Amino acid sequence: MMDSMAVLRKCSLSLGLAWALLACGSAGSSNVEIVPASILDPEGVEAQEAAKRAEYKLASKEETPIFPAPETAYKTDSGLNFVVFGRGESHVHPMSSTAVTVHYEGRTADGEVFDSSIARGEPTSFSLEQVVPGLREGVKLMTVGDTFRFWIPEKDAYRGAPGKPAGLLIFDVELIDMEPE
Repeated sequence: MMDSMAVLRKCSLSLGLAWALLACGSAGSSNVEIVPASILDPEGVEAQEAAKRAEYKLASKEETPIFPAPETAYKTDSGLNFVVFGRGESHVHPMSSTAVTVHYEGRTADGEVFDSSIARGEPTSFSLEQVVPGLREGVKLMTVGDTFRFWIPEKDAYRGAPGKPAGLLIFDVELIDMEPE
């Protein structure tokens, strides 16, 4: 009879303990077929997404300042800061070329709204290739149904382009839909 650790090793723990136990059953059970974890999720994507989603704690929109980003905000290597207000059920993230439909509100660091689909009462659709790098990076972190607030440094925003808002920008974004790749 195989001990528990031998059963788990045989199942390949790439999907974590829960998947391995579901795939293998309990140790010592003679009528359980051992299914390698790679068959359940060959890319390991489901486990990676579950781990990614578990990392973000929800913030209260009412208690989160517009500026500056709170110390509890998540930070990417590029300097993008974000908080998560709500999560959807999807596990699929957009890519750089994905067309998305969002509701959003863009503000300058002094709180002035410079653009808002919410104020217009209609969501907007665009390819992520068409937006500033910081917004593209941020929306790629989201899944359909998510609502995030992003603090985008000027280097990843409009970079001093004439007629565009300058400095750090703050975007509240709800990802409503995305076209499949």
